[in-house]
Amino acid sequence: MATHLVKHPKSRQHALFKSLIHLPSMAITLGVLTLTFRNIFWGPQSDTTNTVLNSLQFAAQLHTSLIVMSLSAMLLHVIHRGLSSGRGIPLGFLSSGFQLNSVSYMFRKEFTRLNIGYILIFLVMFILALLSGPSSAITMIPRLQFWNVQNSWIEKGHMDFHVYIQAGESSLYPDTLTADNATPECFGLNASILSHCPAFGIRTWMQDDTLFSISDQPPYINTTIQEGWVRSLVGQPGAVNQGVSSLYLASTLSTFLGNALTAYSTLMGSFQYTSLGINAPETIQQKDEFLGRYDLSLRSAGKRISTRKPVVEVQCTGWPTDATNMSLDHSEMVYPPWTSDPIWNTDWSISAADFATLAIDNNSTLVNSSWINIEQFGSLKPSLGAYFATPETVGMGCTFGQATCNYSQYTCTIDARWMPTRAILDGSSGEQIVADANPNPIGPAFNDLNNGPAPSSYPSVLISESWSQLLNVPWIDSITNPVPSNRTILDTIGQKCLDKNTFLNATLLGRHFDDGLSHRIAINVMDTLGCLQVSLSVYLSDALARAQNNIPTYFVMKGEVFPPDRSASNIYLVQDFYAGHVLPFDGGVNLQGQFTNLTEADFNDWTRFTELVMMTTRYG
Repeated sequence: MATHLVKHPKSRQHALFKSLIHLPSMAITLGVLTLTFRNIFWGPQSDTTNTVLNSLQFAAQLHTSLIVMSLSAMLLHVIHRGLSSGRGIPLGFLSSGFQLNSVSYMFRKEFTRLNIGYILIFLVMFILALLSGPSSAITMIPRLQFWNVQNSWIEKGHMDFHVYIQAGESSLYPDTLTADNATPECFGLNASILSHCPAFGIRTWMQDDTLFSISDQPPYINTTIQEGWVRSLVGQPGAVNQGVSSLYLASTLSTFLGNALTAYSTLMGSFQYTSLGINAPETIQQKDEFLGRYDLSLRSAGKRISTRKPVVEVQCTGWPTDATNMSLDHSEMVYPPWTSDPIWNTDWSISAADFATLAIDNNSTLVNSSWINIEQFGSLKPSLGAYFATPETVGMGCTFGQATCNYSQYTCTIDARWMPTRAILDGSSGEQIVADANPNPIGPAFNDLNNGPAPSSYPSVLISESWSQLLNVPWIDSITNPVPSNRTILDTIGQKCLDKNTFLNATLLGRHFDDGLSHRIAINVMDTLGCLQVSLSVYLSDALARAQNNIPTYFVMKGEVFPPDRSASNIYLVQDFYAGHVLPFDGGVNLQGQFTNLTEADFNDWTRFTELVMMTTRYG
């Protein structure tokens, strides 16, 4: 063997030279596969994207040709070895190196009569050549999609970013809302014009007449409110026109979720070189072409917990003027456990005598109202109840088989709960949009969500009498002249429902009223019920969406940076998350908006803090 190697040095050089034909295809394949499996981000979508994709498609075709050329060279080598050996080669196999793109070759007699070994060799090469084209295109041409950003810090050193809200899971999504969940000014006369208070949103909704003008059936709504970001509110009827009772559901994203997403995007994109002493872009979000998306999730005690939003269902019932006992009906509720015992057969009765002072205006044009104290019902009770006393309303067709009916009292049963969803900020279009991944308020009642247990695992939220006072503060007619009126928000909702869906002292099919009293005429008394249900579900879901607005939230930076004019600096900075920009770090000096009394140990206490995890992806 040694003699042979020494005797034929040129043959080894020749073999090495011939093998160079395989190097281009192998090098390109390894490079492309490395980029593919490492999920390397190519670049953002731009005006030149189509040109780049066309060029890469041409490159993929060239790569395919190189692979086929390499495979052909392998077949020719097999043929050459056979011809130079004593065994020879079948005549039908001589042209196989040039037939890798020919299906008809495999049906010719010269191929089908080949030895099984030669057939297998060719089939392997043929299949590889056949798959090389689409495989090369799939791996080489970048996919336009969202790509994970493993680390937002792009300067020297490293930096970790975290957001914490000062609440455990049980206080972030409480089973009972009390006065402890709000600041004192939210109980004041001007609470309805303070943006951080639960009652603030009612002013926007009161201007939307589509929520109050009902024509036979409550509308499906998908409306928005602008408060730093555009928040959608979705509502839909449940079962309608069921006797004198019906149902409406509404839901919207909790404001603290959208606020957190937009604030994080602002902070990560607003670093100034003076903040950390580095005169260069420090985060990937500062690049002009960054088109990012943030998926918000919550983490507590090392595990992920569901992000949730409020969903409210309201069922109202009309009662005649002389009714002495009424109830909070709930037969149309759709969320468990309302649909089964023991709640299904529970009767929550109230006495008209308890609201006698509200009914004194029944013969006027005014609507009086009150929340119903649910504590009287014991341990099994709704989230909240409402009572409205109105002028007598005369209408048609409010019950099956009854021509007319007269109502001047209405009771509404309210079920509220925190339902799981996902909050996303999508900036891939160049405009930042906060989206609710599960906007349909009735969907979770019938379909379990991927990120949480079944709806029955989320109990109703009890709204205490103290927290309900936040929802019934005085109505203010004008922001420019913010003088509280002597009417509450609940009174104002009832009044608008009455005014929009009835007519004062009109004639009903030739029937005249000569008793000297005020009467409201309704084409369909279900319209007033529908209006109360729509407006209350919208108002309460919006108010619950603001329940976490006053919880302190912190932005934490931790890491090591390398300023150009001094040695490396270890950074641990805690600041107000909603400061609007990253506050300068100056050797631990406590500037306004920064907190030096909060440590990592504090934030790791899951009974006090919950982490808001912002999974960052970018489009390209």
